[in-house]
Amino acid sequence: TPTVVRGDGGGGAGAGAGGADAGTHRRTNNKILTVCGNGVGTSLFLKNTLEKVLGEWGWSPFIEVEATDTISAKGKAKEADLILTSGEIAKALGDLGVPMTVIENFTSTAEIDAALRANYDI
Repeated sequence: TPTVVRGDGGGGAGAGAGGADAGTHRRTNNKILTVCGNGVGTSLFLKNTLEKVLGEWGWSPFIEVEATDTISAKGKAKEADLILTSGEIAKALGDLGVPMTVIENFTSTAEIDAALRANYDI
């Protein structure tokens, strides 16, 4: 099963897909949140792209992906290993205590792949 590599619990708003320290691991909750303003638009595009990458990796049975809005994300963050969102939403969310990665192109499987590799022990 997947193991989270970024055990710092942070990353904060605007943290890119980097900075993973291979020496810090934590147990995975097997959940990734994709976040947009209302939870019904761009977060669904991001969720779809993320699920494609997880499927290519064979991780779909192990990771739950949930598209959500900014208000709900604040309450659900503690259940997640990772939050994927836009730069503006990341700023609005602030530090939620879990790694947050800003995604520029919500339909780019390469960008999502890189974000996952930076946050999970692959």
